Formats: sequence, C-alpha cells, structure tokens
Amino acid sequence: MFLFFVGVTLIKKLEYYSLFLYFYFSVITLFIIQNYLYPEENENIGYPGTLEKE
Repeated sequence: MFLFFVGVTLIKKLEYYSLFLYFYFSVITLFIIQNYLYPEENENIGYPGTLEKE
C-alpha cells in the first residue's frame, strides 16, 4: 500500500492536480499488473482484429 500512501500525500499537497496524476498513474499500474499476472487473458486487449482469430 506504499503507492496509496504516496498518492494520499500528494493529494494533500497538490489537491486536484495530484488527484488526476494519481488516478492516471493508478490506471497504468493496474494495467501493467494485470498484463503481468494474466498475460494470456489480455493479449487481445488494444489490438483490433485479434479477436477475430478465435
């Protein structure tokens, strides 16, 4: 939960600007973690035309 603590600290200091950055950073982090843990389930995400192969 270190990232959560850093995000809360930034929100307290910079308020809305950091809230946007924290949200943006969280989405990227979750996307990376999801692709790292379940690469076989996310190969088709973001690549148009690959779903037609199945």
